[in-house]
Amino acid sequence: MSDDAVSNYGAEPSAHIPEVQPIDAAAPLSEQTHAAEQASIDAAEAELASLEAIEPEQADLESVVAGPAAEEAIEVEESMHNVQSTVSIPRATTASSEGVFNDVVAEPGSSKPDPIVVAERIRRQFGGLVAVDVDRLEIQRNAITALIGPNGAGKTTFFNLLTGFDQPNEGSWTFDGTPLLGIAPHKVAQMGMVRTFQLTKALSRMTVIENMRLGANHQKGEKLVQGLLQFPWRKQEHENTIRADELLQRFKLDHVRDEFAGSLSGGQRKLLEMARSLMVEPRMVMLDEPMAGVNPALKQSLLEHIKLLRNEGRTVLFVEHDMDMVMEISDWVVVMAEGRIIAEGPPETLGQNQQVIDAYLGTHQGADLGEEE
Repeated sequence: MSDDAVSNYGAEPSAHIPEVQPIDAAAPLSEQTHAAEQASIDAAEAELASLEAIEPEQADLESVVAGPAAEEAIEVEESMHNVQSTVSIPRATTASSEGVFNDVVAEPGSSKPDPIVVAERIRRQFGGLVAVDVDRLEIQRNAITALIGPNGAGKTTFFNLLTGFDQPNEGSWTFDGTPLLGIAPHKVAQMGMVRTFQLTKALSRMTVIENMRLGANHQKGEKLVQGLLQFPWRKQEHENTIRADELLQRFKLDHVRDEFAGSLSGGQRKLLEMARSLMVEPRMVMLDEPMAGVNPALKQSLLEHIKLLRNEGRTVLFVEHDMDMVMEISDWVVVMAEGRIIAEGPPETLGQNQQVIDAYLGTHQGADLGEEE
C-alpha cells in the first residue's frame, strides 16, 4: 500500500483519524508494510467506534450530517416551544366559579339566587304552530347565560317576546321586578334591557359615529320643538359624542369613525351593534347569534368583549350555535327544543344530557336504522 493510500484512508470530515506515524525509510520493507497495515486497522477501528457512538442518538447524527444549520433550527424550535408554553390567555372569573350556581338545581325552570328576568307561562302561537311554550325561566343577574337549541326551537321568537318586539298569546315576565307585558321595545331599552339582532340593523347611509349617537337615551333634540333649536341639545350631543368615541376605541372601531356603516364588514357591524347597545348604559344585554357570519379573526375579539360586559356587572343572555363559544364563556346554559325549555345546567354537564343529544342529533342517533325490529 502506498504512502498516499495510507495517509488518505478513511479521511472523512466527521471521523477522527489517529495520527499516522511516519514510516522510517531505513527500516526493513516487511516492517514498513506491517506498520502501514496496522495504522490502517487502527484508523478503521477508530472510525467504526465513532459511528457506533453517533448512531443511537438521531438528533446528534442529524447535527453531524446537516451541520450548524440544523443545530440552529433545533434551537429556534425549542425557543418557540418555550415561548408558547409560557403564554396563556387567562379566563375571566365567571359567576359559576364564584359559586353562584352551586346550589342551583340543573333542571328546567330552576330558581336562581338573584334573577334579573323571570318569565312564567309564556306561550306564542302562529296559527296551529306553537313557537314558544315556556313554563318558567329565570335569568341570573351578572352572569352569562347561553340559550341554545336546534333551528326552529323558538329562541329568537322568545327574544322578541322578552324585548317587546312581539307579544305572547299568554304569560308574563318581569325585568328587575318590573312587568314588561305590553311595553314598547324602545321603552324596554330605556329601562336597561337591550338586544342585538342576528341580521345587523346598522343604518348603512349614516356614518359609524352617527349610528353610535342614535343609541343614546333621552335625547333632547328628538323632540320637535327643541330639535329646531340648537342650544337645548348641543351640550348633550357633545357628551354623547365623547361617550361614543370612547366605545369605538374600546371596540377598535375608531379608525372607521367617519365611514358609512354600510361599508363595514359583517364582523365590524356586529361590533358596532354591540358598542351602540352600550350607549344606553344597559343592565342586561341580549345577543342574537353574535358569531353568525363573523370572520374567525374577529371571533376572539367578540368573546373578550362579551366577557367584559359581565365583568362590568352586566347580565348577558345570548343565542348561539357555536358550541365552542358556548363552552368557553357561558356560566349557565338553557336548552330549547320545539318551543320548550328541555334542560338547564352548567355547560360542561349538558353534553351528557340525553334530551339535549336527542334534540340536536335525533332520537335514533347511533342506532342501526337498517336493523329489523
